[in-house]
Amino acid sequence: MKIKNLSLHNFKSNFYQFLLLFLAAILPVNNIIINYLTNILGWTPLISIWKEVGIVLLIILLISNFNKLKMVNWLIIASMSVMVFIAIYSSYINGISLTRFILGFRFEILWIILLTSIFTSKKLNIKNIDFAILFGFILTAVFQLFTVVFGNEKVYRFFGFINGWGLNSNKIIEGVQTFNTPYCHSTDGGLIDCRFTGGFPSANNYAAYLILVIVFFVYKIPSVQSYTKVGYILASVAALTLLFFTYSRFAYLGLIVILLMYIVSSMKNMKQWIKKSLLTVFLLLPLLLTIGLNEISIIPTLGKLLPQSIVKVGSTTAHINLTSIAVEIIYNNGSDLILSGYGLSETGPAAKAEYQNPFLSRFVIENTKIAEKYGVPEYLMSVPENWYLQLILNGGWVYFIIYFGIVLYAIVDIYKPFNHSHVLLYGLIAIIGANLFLHVWESVVVSFYFALIYLVYKHNNQFQNTYE
Repeated sequence: MKIKNLSLHNFKSNFYQFLLLFLAAILPVNNIIINYLTNILGWTPLISIWKEVGIVLLIILLISNFNKLKMVNWLIIASMSVMVFIAIYSSYINGISLTRFILGFRFEILWIILLTSIFTSKKLNIKNIDFAILFGFILTAVFQLFTVVFGNEKVYRFFGFINGWGLNSNKIIEGVQTFNTPYCHSTDGGLIDCRFTGGFPSANNYAAYLILVIVFFVYKIPSVQSYTKVGYILASVAALTLLFFTYSRFAYLGLIVILLMYIVSSMKNMKQWIKKSLLTVFLLLPLLLTIGLNEISIIPTLGKLLPQSIVKVGSTTAHINLTSIAVEIIYNNGSDLILSGYGLSETGPAAKAEYQNPFLSRFVIENTKIAEKYGVPEYLMSVPENWYLQLILNGGWVYFIIYFGIVLYAIVDIYKPFNHSHVLLYGLIAIIGANLFLHVWESVVVSFYFALIYLVYKHNNQFQNTYE
């Protein structure tokens, strides 16, 4: 019996290692691989769900390693169960089909179950994860380098991409005029450069991924030998360069927040109350900026003072309008959104027209007049460009509070005595802030890496290895 149990333990540990390393290494180029397999080699599009299957298997392995002795784990599991029940209940009472529910579950809930399974698991082994993360980054960086050398369209066509952002000069995307540049998402405000995407579906998703690998590379630099240190320094510089050419303003803001928090945290002679006050201000900076942009009409003024490539008046105005629509709908619904919402896939990434007919959406039908007030077409109004407003609309306030509480649990150690690994948590904060302006957790790569970076942090600060 002992031999059998040992064999099962070894299988679980080896399979866990394989899944973790494979996902970390391949997910950054998943979109490139899937496009090549389906559009060049003719494979079935169903192959694209391999990543969700892998994450589900990883969750099962982590849950099988559940730490029953920690009472907080039972509280987390209970909270997660309530959150999932609310999602199911909200979707049921609103007549959401099973297909749409699964789609919404995939975008909104699957990744946070992975994060929860990491919280509640016993000791974890993440041996060789640094190699897998570096390998995945090199693959996507090389792809982007090819687009620079050989041209965007040629490289994207070679790998099977069949459409892009700028297919014709008259197309309007969320109020942003695009240019006649196939396979290229151009920036608003006069810059016609193709934003770097690294093969990701969007430049913003790529920027979010780059933030997470940058903080990982910076974290590794002090703890490795000199020759390896040079490699991580070069990787950090390369990632920063790639991030700059995504032209993602939230990413620039995220880096500023990371840098400020890192500097303040590392000051040993600063009084604790001052340090905590400054860190709190930096934590709230994205939220204050979000409120300011939505409450004050400052965009035209900024457009005259700052470069158009930074202000991006058309894009910014469109995002503010979408967020304002969501805020007004939440306000109008009042107590109706306390224990339930419109249901999964009614708002957010899963509500995009590419997945469903927005004109059949109850959310759209009931709130068309509000969209008209802001000059936003019905087929765009379902994406509030704010992950947290999306949660309230889909599941209600209790659903949002539990969901966001689980996310915040990932940074509860932020005020402990400083060490260089805190830069990992600052990276998580940058992604949390980014979702005030966008919905970057929609990307499986970003959400998986968010959980992975947290796993690396907890592994080196609390957990010990058992799967060795």
